[in-house]
Amino acid sequence: MKPCREHYCEDCGDQLIHQGGRHIDESASPFGQWVHDCLPREFTAGDVDLYLRHWRPEMTLLRWIEHKAPGQKYKSPQRQALADFDSIIRHAVTCVSSPLKLDPRSGVFVVYSRFANGEPVDALVQRLSDQEVSKPLDASNLGDWLTGGLLRRRTRR
Repeated sequence: MKPCREHYCEDCGDQLIHQGGRHIDESASPFGQWVHDCLPREFTAGDVDLYLRHWRPEMTLLRWIEHKAPGQKYKSPQRQALADFDSIIRHAVTCVSSPLKLDPRSGVFVVYSRFANGEPVDALVQRLSDQEVSKPLDASNLGDWLTGGLLRRRTRR
């Protein structure tokens, strides 16, 4: 695939990226781009697509979300890093000595969906720890899943 030319915002001069399908050499943040461009490749680095933390006095729901387009794969370094984070969260869920009281529904998840009219369509949610995959979810049901059914969703402006 031929790489795209660099594009910059005419108003502020920031470099523009491909939001829905960044190239392998594009980061979602200037900091991540600097790490990619300027530091040696001796470690794994990546960004977080989304995390959701809903605190309640009795326990906290903590979800780490990686988003992928349908059929999109992730490479071994990202897979291993996500598994590491999932192990940390699963330990906090089950460890009686943990200072975090995490909801058992906490964990690392991969959400596979395409977008139409700014909303996810036919989203599949895969729990990393057991590879369980949900049935297809529309935007409303995905919002309910994300929040653990604990929050009311805003309507889009």
